[in-house]
Amino acid sequence: MRCVEWSAEYVEAHVIAMLLRAHDLEAVVFDENFVRQNWFELLGYGGFRIMTPEHQFPEAKRLVSAYRSDILRVRDSRDDYPECPYCGAHETGQDPRPRRALFIVYIVFGCLIALVPMLIRRLVVGRYCCRQCRHTWREPRSAPFGSQQRDAESALVEAGQ
Repeated sequence: MRCVEWSAEYVEAHVIAMLLRAHDLEAVVFDENFVRQNWFELLGYGGFRIMTPEHQFPEAKRLVSAYRSDILRVRDSRDDYPECPYCGAHETGQDPRPRRALFIVYIVFGCLIALVPMLIRRLVVGRYCCRQCRHTWREPRSAPFGSQQRDAESALVEAGQ
């Protein structure tokens, strides 16, 4: 076994290992539990090392370098953000202005920590901004996952009858 790559991040090490496994290569995150137990000595132990067999090393190294150079990066799709209800443009993104206001409120009223989760949910979640016409809006929350699952199951049952 040879070390193809090392990472200081636990999740990133597993992402790289899964990338190699997806391309039919053997990959093991070496010493993962040992390093996780002693996280303050992470660099001394060599971090999370991704190991592959000797005969698969060149292909694994090529895949890891492609991953590091963003060649394997997944492009954003048009479905990631909703379209603007004002002009219909698809160039939308998250609206950062409520976050800034929330940060100022947090600094000024730091003693009111109990209100922060409610403010985050109200001011940050589901707010979008059109990059074309600068229109901002709040997208209503969808139903909880459990409700959506029950509705889907009942629709399947009705379709089967």
